[in-house]
Amino acid sequence: HRAALEMVLDGPGVDAVMVVDASPGSLPPEDLSAEVLAASARRRDVTFVSATVGGDRPRRLLDAATGAAVPVFTFPEHAANAIARLASAGEWRATARVYGDEPLAGVDVESARSLVDRWLTDAGSAPLELDHARQEELLAAFGIRVAQRVAVSSLEEALGAADGLGWPVVLKARQRDRRKRSVSSGVALDLAGEGDLCSTWDRMRAALGDEAFLPAIVQRLVEQGTDVAMRARRSDGVTTVEVGLGGPAARFDPWELGVVPLTLADAGALVAASSVGRALTDPIDRVPVTSLLHRIAAMVESVEGIRSVRADPVIVSGPDAWITDVVVTIGGPDGAPPVRHLG
Repeated sequence: HRAALEMVLDGPGVDAVMVVDASPGSLPPEDLSAEVLAASARRRDVTFVSATVGGDRPRRLLDAATGAAVPVFTFPEHAANAIARLASAGEWRATARVYGDEPLAGVDVESARSLVDRWLTDAGSAPLELDHARQEELLAAFGIRVAQRVAVSSLEEALGAADGLGWPVVLKARQRDRRKRSVSSGVALDLAGEGDLCSTWDRMRAALGDEAFLPAIVQRLVEQGTDVAMRARRSDGVTTVEVGLGGPAARFDPWELGVVPLTLADAGALVAASSVGRALTDPIDRVPVTSLLHRIAAMVESVEGIRSVRADPVIVSGPDAWITDVVVTIGGPDGAPPVRHLG
């Protein structure tokens, strides 16, 4: 087995090896499994798959010491199909790199990774939803802006925050329905002065109660524009990206789905194909949405500890796309692919 594997691996242009086992018994022979795993550990640049014909079989061979993992299929045809799909994915990724983007400006990947690693060390591997300060620190490492906001625990603090941010402002409860905009849902817009803020504060606090209301958020009002929503999620080793209309429309609007790696051209095509593209018919108006989606996708792809980012709504007005509400969740992996990730 070892000699046969070495002979195959020494051949020119070998990118994948399929091992077919038709020996009697319910599992691949131990000596064969050991040699396949050893070869996989030695040659990280080669993809290994196994097919065991007949009998029961494990889903994969695994060597915990080296981390080598080889999926086991029922028939050689299934294994060959898996290799073909991996080859197609590899070609797509290579194309994305060749025809991809220049490095994003204003991005500090190592800083973002360091932040997430530190927060996970403090909190453990359980999913953790970041507070506003941590959100902004992480997003800033990828050049992503959130509309200015201040957390407050009293009306006096709210009035001071509004004076500092500049009127008009938005008042948001700690627990709020991001798809509605009313006092009872925890979101009040366009508060133009102290009287508006004071009366809205009292009504919202009475409607929601202190536990749901405090600490509240006072945020600078962003110029009226198109509401957009975008989300990136990592699950079982795959990162998906979605974009669609945000705010109240997000309840009914189907989102367009893509996967990483997402080049700037990919992000532009995704936005154009979505309902956002139909709302923003001028391609120039879609530029800030495309740029923001591209950066969010790059952040989730580059920082493995990020599990999801949802920005909703993002207000698009002229050359700017301002995140006015965002949820960022970090945590350990919630699953692992049966073979190592295809680079």
